[in-house]
Amino acid sequence: MITQHEITGTAWVAISGAGESGTCWIESATTGNAKIRLYHSTLGVPDLSKKSHGYPIFMPNSNFDAVQLKADGVTDVYYAICDDVNTKVLLNVDMA
Repeated sequence: MITQHEITGTAWVAISGAGESGTCWIESATTGNAKIRLYHSTLGVPDLSKKSHGYPIFMPNSNFDAVQLKADGVTDVYYAICDDVNTKVLLNVDMA
C-alpha cells in the first residue's frame, strides 16, 4: 500500500515499519528545495547529526526516480528528513 508522508527538516520521520522493504519517491515540495535524506537504523531514530550521512534524493525528473529501500534485517527501519529546515516535502512510500 502506498502511503504519503510530510517530511520537514526539523526531525527524522519513520517511513517504514521494522523489516519492511519497498520504494519511495518525492511527490512534491510544498515549500523550499525538494531534497531529502534517507537513513536506516536498527537502533531507533538517528540523531540530527546523522543528516549528512543519509542518502540524498531529489525532486524527480522522470518516472525512473523511485528509490529502492531494502531492510538489512527484521529490526531495520527507514527514516527521512529534509536537508533544509524551512522545507516541506511530500514523500510517497510503497513498502511490503
